[in-house]
Amino acid sequence: MPVKQVVTQDLSLVVGRAWGVLTADELLVMPAVTRAHPGFRPHFRQLADFRDVTEFDFSGDDVRRMAGQIIYAPNARRVFIAGSDVSFGLGRMYQLLREVPDDGLCIVRDLAEALAWLDLTDHAAQVLQILDDLVANP
Repeated sequence: MPVKQVVTQDLSLVVGRAWGVLTADELLVMPAVTRAHPGFRPHFRQLADFRDVTEFDFSGDDVRRMAGQIIYAPNARRVFIAGSDVSFGLGRMYQLLREVPDDGLCIVRDLAEALAWLDLTDHAAQVLQILDDLVANP
């Protein structure tokens, strides 16, 4: 499966990474997986890295269904890192389709900007290691 995530309680952060072909089934199950994690709290920050996704195999309706799944608190800081124009556009579509205002969600194109948005610049090495471990340990 080209989607993995980890909940890091010491940073109050959910880090997810996707790569290869990302399908609707893989994407739509992630909120339930996150919510079921014993360490997850709705106020946690989220970093979702889509830079290595080569193809998105889902529809606009799938994005709408994903946007309806609310598991984070309204004030939780969240960031999606887009690796392509398609990824950026899908992230913006998701953001616009949210049923509740989501001012805590930012769509960016690089890790440095994501870390700054999440106020994690001082923890860059730790977050980089987490992202690398997600791919290294499928």
